[in-house]
Amino acid sequence: MVILSRYMPSRTVAFGIGLRHHAIYDRIEKKPVIAADGTSAEETIDREGELHVLEHLLLKGTPGHNFEQCALALEKRGTFSAHTRRFGILSWAHIANPNYPHNNFEPAFKMLMRLAAKPTFPAREFDYEKEVVILEIHRDQEPLVIGMDTVYEELYRGSPLARSVIGKEKTVQNLQRADFDDLYRAIFIPQNVVVLSYGAIPHERFVAAAKDFFSRRFGNAPAEDPLKAWKEEVHERMRSARPVLGVRKEKVVPGIGASSISFGWNVPSSASPEFYALLLLEYILGPSESNSGILSLEIREKHRTTYRVDTVEYDYSPHHGCFFVSSLTDVNLLLQFEEIMVGVCQRLWSEGVGRERFEAAREKAISSFELLMEDKKEFLDRMFLAELFGSSEELDNFVRRISAVKRRDVNDVLKRYFNPDHMVRVVVRPEPEPAKSAETVVPGV
Repeated sequence: MVILSRYMPSRTVAFGIGLRHHAIYDRIEKKPVIAADGTSAEETIDREGELHVLEHLLLKGTPGHNFEQCALALEKRGTFSAHTRRFGILSWAHIANPNYPHNNFEPAFKMLMRLAAKPTFPAREFDYEKEVVILEIHRDQEPLVIGMDTVYEELYRGSPLARSVIGKEKTVQNLQRADFDDLYRAIFIPQNVVVLSYGAIPHERFVAAAKDFFSRRFGNAPAEDPLKAWKEEVHERMRSARPVLGVRKEKVVPGIGASSISFGWNVPSSASPEFYALLLLEYILGPSESNSGILSLEIREKHRTTYRVDTVEYDYSPHHGCFFVSSLTDVNLLLQFEEIMVGVCQRLWSEGVGRERFEAAREKAISSFELLMEDKKEFLDRMFLAELFGSSEELDNFVRRISAVKRRDVNDVLKRYFNPDHMVRVVVRPEPEPAKSAETVVPGV
C-alpha cells in the first residue's frame, strides 16, 4: 500500500483512494467445453464492463451504513466522485468544501475508506445497478465515444485494452452477483492500494488514519499479488504484438445525429524515455481551445472550415500508449477533414516540427502544469496517475523533465511512430434516412 500526502498551505482539502488494477481489468475467464468434433476446446467469456459495474456496487453501502447514509457523510462536507479508466483503474476522490475546517477531515475520509475496504454489495441493488450501467451505455452511443472505442479495438485487438471501459449491454446483462465477491478479493489487496491527500491536511494525522484502518483490513492479506504472473504474461503478450499497419474503418450507426472522425497510433508507455516528448506533441498539435495548435491553424485558418478538433490526447499506462485525435463534425465535411488530417501527418512525419512552434509548446506545457497545481481535483487525479504509472516524484520533476526535451527528441518520436501509413482511421456516420416515397394523387378521390 502506498500513502501519499502533499501539504499545501491553503484551506484546500482533497483526498482519494485508488487501485493499481492494470491488466486484470475485465478478466477473460476460460472453461473447457466439448467442441463439435468431440475434442476439448477453450471458450472465452467476455466480461467487458465488469470493473465499471464494480465501481457502482462499491458505493452502495458498508456495514452499519446504507447508501443514503454514506452519501450524506461524504457530500455534506464537499463533493465526491468515482471513475473507471481504460487501463483498469478504480479511483474515488473527495474534494472538501473550502469553508469547512480543514483539520476535521477524518469523518469523510473514514467513510471513504469504509466504502473501499468494507463494501456490502447489497444483493437487491445488483440488478438495479446493472440497469443503470446499461442506461449509461445507451447514453454513450455518440460518435466521439464510438470512434475512440473503435480505434482502441484496432490498435489493441485481442487484448484487454481493446474493450470499452463502460462495457457492452449484452455482457453487462450477463454478469452475475456472485462474480463480484471473487473480483473484489482479487483486486483489493495491499499491493494495489494507493491512498493520497492534497492540501491543508495534517500529514501525520492523515498517514496515521490510513495506516490504522488498512492495517486492520489487510491483517491476513497475501504478501504478493496472486495475479502478478498472469498480469506480466498479459503485458508481455501485448508488448510483443506486431504494430497495426494502416487501418481505415467506417461505421454506420442508427440513431445518432452527428458524425465523427478519429485517428490513433501505437506509441510507447509512460515508462518510455520518450514519454515527455510525446506529451509535448499534445501541445504542438493542439485541440480546439488551442488557437496556436497546428491542427487548429490548419483547419480553421488555412482551410476556413467550420468544424473543430475535439480531442488530442496521449493516453498511456506503464506498459502501453495510444495517441488519439478526434473531431465531431457534419457528415458532409468528414472526408475533407480526413484529407486535411492525413496531409498534416504526412508533412509532420517528413519535415518535423519547427523551432518556434516547439519552444512555444514547451513553454505552454510548463505554464499549464503550474495552473494545474491550483486545481485541487485535477491535481489530485494527476498525483494518483503519477504514482500508478511511475512515481509521485515525477510531479516534482515535471518541469525539469519537460524543459529537458529537445526539438530533435520530438522529431525523432514523430519519425518513429507517426508514419501516416500506420495510423488507424475511424469514420462514424449516421444511418441515412430512407427516401420518402412520392404520394400518388388520384383525381376525383
